[in-house]
Amino acid sequence: MNAESMQALESGYYQLHRELAEANETIGNLRNDLTKAQARIAELEAHLAQTEAILVNTQAQRDIAYQERAEAQQWQQLVADEVHERIGKTIRIENEGRWIELEANDERIGVWLDDFGCAVFRKMRPAE
Repeated sequence: MNAESMQALESGYYQLHRELAEANETIGNLRNDLTKAQARIAELEAHLAQTEAILVNTQAQRDIAYQERAEAQQWQQLVADEVHERIGKTIRIENEGRWIELEANDERIGVWLDDFGCAVFRKMRPAE
């Protein structure tokens, strides 16, 4: 082998060595980026799980509220039907069943239900 060939071979060897070093550095950087991305994914998955738990709890609370409202409306209708059946008059129910007003025999009576379901009766001015 002549000196020129030997120099070209040596030059190629050093070039390959540099490219291999650069490739190894790139691989190391990519591994670091991958590790960071995996850690971020884990954080996001934990946050998602927490958000889903809050959503499930909120939906359960909403379902309970809808059920309670349906029961209250059912109760209101039963009261209205009972009053109409007994005295032949209709009643007005407001504030989601907390205020009930009825008119009978030229009198108006109001009933307020407090937070504990206790009724407070109030005779009102005569019906007009």
